[in-house]
Amino acid sequence: MKLKEIHSSDLTANCMRYVQLRFEGKTRPVATSALFRGLVCGEALRMLHERVLHDAKAEEPALYSPLVTEAVALVRATLDKEGRKLSDACERDINETINDVGELCESYWRKWRSKFVKCELLGCEVPVRWKYAPRYPEFASHIDLLIRDERGNLVFIDWKLREEAPTWQYLTRNMQFGCYYGACLEGKFLLSDGLTKEWKHIGEESRGVWLHCNHLAPFKRKTRCEDDRGMEQEFNKGDERPNRMSWREVEYAPSTAIEDIRGELMMRVKMMKKDLFPTNPDPIGCSLCEAEAFCNRFDMVL
Repeated sequence: MKLKEIHSSDLTANCMRYVQLRFEGKTRPVATSALFRGLVCGEALRMLHERVLHDAKAEEPALYSPLVTEAVALVRATLDKEGRKLSDACERDINETINDVGELCESYWRKWRSKFVKCELLGCEVPVRWKYAPRYPEFASHIDLLIRDERGNLVFIDWKLREEAPTWQYLTRNMQFGCYYGACLEGKFLLSDGLTKEWKHIGEESRGVWLHCNHLAPFKRKTRCEDDRGMEQEFNKGDERPNRMSWREVEYAPSTAIEDIRGELMMRVKMMKKDLFPTNPDPIGCSLCEAEAFCNRFDMVL
């Protein structure tokens, strides 16, 4: 298989057979509830960052529902351009999505406003490219949030809405984050100064943050876990979760990380070029997969 570029979703997909079918255009043009909620959340958080979160004089929005309603309209328009319709479940649960994402945005402001107001916003949904080796396809993606922290250090942040939070061991091996780190050192970003957009090489060390949005909400039941000082503590229903549960950070080894990441990426590309796309079924994900109708199965289809 010939590849011009490889995307972060190609590196983190649970099932490589899905990646192959997507390359071949064999997917259903339907947006699932999970996809739609994630896109709406991303748009709403982008608006928060671009409009108020980094302005020390800005006040918290009185209502979040208008912001989320605007995000829903933008996502709908984008999906329409792509020829993708919302699933029946998406349409049925629109109001629930607006309420859920509104509460998430409120928790996001409350928990992280004091941190972000000290940071410089470089961009949201920032296009990124990295030519990591000659004669190999280019890595291409979008970074949810790119900032400079209060010390001027480069930080890339990915908003995640998965149910399961990642372990530290998982984050240290996450290929999506690894490629973002490589791009910060060797790639280029499409950044805007408010007037023009141009591809820029940054060439700096960076840190990655998995911002686990589902853990922004207060505890739903009495729980015992470690607080932000690493001490075990009992939390009651309604208590704020420790920051460490939603802000999951990884720092890279400056001397060795880039070579290890490049090697892992090149190995995956070699597999794809040889058409090695094994099926790895998921007990729940298969029913939601956009390519499920085109994937081989072992039973008799009636």
